[in-house]
Amino acid sequence: MHITIFYASRRPDLDESLILDLLQGLVYVNDRQVKERHTYWGLDPENPRAEIIIEQIPPVYTEKKPAHRRAKKGE
Repeated sequence: MHITIFYASRRPDLDESLILDLLQGLVYVNDRQVKERHTYWGLDPENPRAEIIIEQIPPVYTEKKPAHRRAKKGE
């Protein structure tokens, strides 16, 4: 997720966590699903806004290794 927030002044009143919360239920089930985020900010007094790019990353599956079993005495 790339978020660029253009503020109207140097006294920002928008936090990127609010954007994550607002997208919850629309783009993803829970904002904890966002594994990577890049947030940038700039000033644009004439046109304050947030530009958001969301990319789906492929899931990473790891093979479970079998549990190490201790040998019993006599085995």
